[in-house]
Amino acid sequence: MEKLILSFSDEYIRAIGVNDLNEIILMEEVSSIVDFGKDISYYKNNTTVLSETSQMIHSILNTDIARIKKVGVALDSAQAFLNIIPIDTNDDEKTINSQIMWEISNYFPETYNDFNIKYIKLNNHKYTQNIDDALLIAIDKFKIDFCRRVCSELKLNLKTVEVDHFAAEKILSDNYKDKVLTANVLLIGYKASRIDMSVVANGKIRYYEYVNKDDNEYHERFASALKNLSVSIPELNLKDVYIYGGDFSGNIDERFQEIFKNVSTTVIDPFFKVKLSRELLSEKSADRNLHRFTPLCGLASKMS
Repeated sequence: MEKLILSFSDEYIRAIGVNDLNEIILMEEVSSIVDFGKDISYYKNNTTVLSETSQMIHSILNTDIARIKKVGVALDSAQAFLNIIPIDTNDDEKTINSQIMWEISNYFPETYNDFNIKYIKLNNHKYTQNIDDALLIAIDKFKIDFCRRVCSELKLNLKTVEVDHFAAEKILSDNYKDKVLTANVLLIGYKASRIDMSVVANGKIRYYEYVNKDDNEYHERFASALKNLSVSIPELNLKDVYIYGGDFSGNIDERFQEIFKNVSTTVIDPFFKVKLSRELLSEKSADRNLHRFTPLCGLASKMS
């Protein structure tokens, strides 16, 4: 097996194994003792949880672990600090990084040095030409260490940890290239704990937002976030919406249909660049919700 991709999302561990022909030869999931929709840094020194999590992964692997060359983890977006801030594109990298650290220190004054941080320029010049929006993606190092220690229990060498929603974006450019490279599209990921949304414009992320599903009012917050899209990106002209996720029931929210009346909606088929083997294609043919594996396929493609 060339690659093993794991997903830690909500209360599930999912796995795909990919061979050197980019075929998926393993696809499994198991319920987890950890709710990955909640802060997992709580378990950083809990050897019992680490051991039991690694045993769960081992239980769904039907291969010789020694043959696995690369391991990646698509981590629940709830584990990341995600925020959009304005940056001056005339500033040098050092100045921008200092601004980002200051921003994170406002939210985490005691632990801001304990994050792995990157940012993405969104090409949203709403104020002046040299002021752009930047999406901050910061993951507590203890959470990455949790993933690493779980893999170490199995003698697996973890190479990559990626936020699941941004791993899923790769499937758009892989499988729907003709549409996403020439138009604005919306990607929606449904989890039990939250809904992630990002606008991809001409193949690049332009906007990100999420809605927590921690009470019965989240439908209203979701509708409000959708309406805010056209305010944040006045020239949006949305063409297509792509949906994936372990908590997507197959029914589109009525408020969504009211806001985007003439927009095409597609439930993602994640298998194109990374394909199901003939055996799995037959075995999984009755499963209509394989879109829940979208982040794993996206990360596998990124690691190619």
